Amino acid sequence: NECLENTRVSTLADIQDWAQKDLKQQVLWLCGPAGTGKSTIAATASLKFEESKTLAAFYTCRRDHKSLSNPLQLWRNICYMLAGVHKPFGVQVAGVIKSDSYLNSGTQTIHALFQKLFKQPLAVLDPPLKPLVVVIDALDE
Repeated sequence: NECLENTRVSTLADIQDWAQKDLKQQVLWLCGPAGTGKSTIAATASLKFEESKTLAAFYTCRRDHKSLSNPLQLWRNICYMLAGVHKPFGVQVAGVIKSDSYLNSGTQTIHALFQKLFKQPLAVLDPPLKPLVVVIDALDE
């Protein structure tokens, strides 16, 4: 769901402003009580990032859904989405997957998975990946 027209204008502008800066502050955490519209704001901001070609991934966590509450699955999905947005990254990740038969075995720690799916492939990209935004909704779930 998107924000209704002419609502949350200031909040959405603040989010867009954050994303256009040099990203010294690399994490924007939108917090507030349940039912205050954080998910709607996240979805609307994601649509705006998609329009400006700066969205790498949008992921919604759900505690009542096994795969959507699994941190390993979160990183796998974000990796998959980023690979679709940036083909050279996808090529690097495909190489990692081909060379590591245990990658999808479920035995990986979050740290190891992040190193293999993100840090290593991103380190060899030339030119480096341009700044992109990853939106994770309901991470507390």
